[in-house]
Amino acid sequence: MAGYRSRVARRKPYISMTNRLKRIAFARERIHKPTVFWRTVIVSDESKFCIFGIKGRKLVWRKPCTRFKNGIQYQDKTR
Repeated sequence: MAGYRSRVARRKPYISMTNRLKRIAFARERIHKPTVFWRTVIVSDESKFCIFGIKGRKLVWRKPCTRFKNGIQYQDKTR
């Protein structure tokens, strides 16, 4: 395959219209909550750490300078 190289696929976030509407409704319900309410909320950052190997990366074959062309990105529906 002349000119093709193995590259890591670009991730395309999967946010359906239903999920968008649910997020907006969630935010609107909580936008005017008092400060007392927010002092009781615990916010955490969910980060994934991989010590051995590269997990979750998908490889695709593509030519140089074709990073954003159609068909290269994939939808990550697990998040």
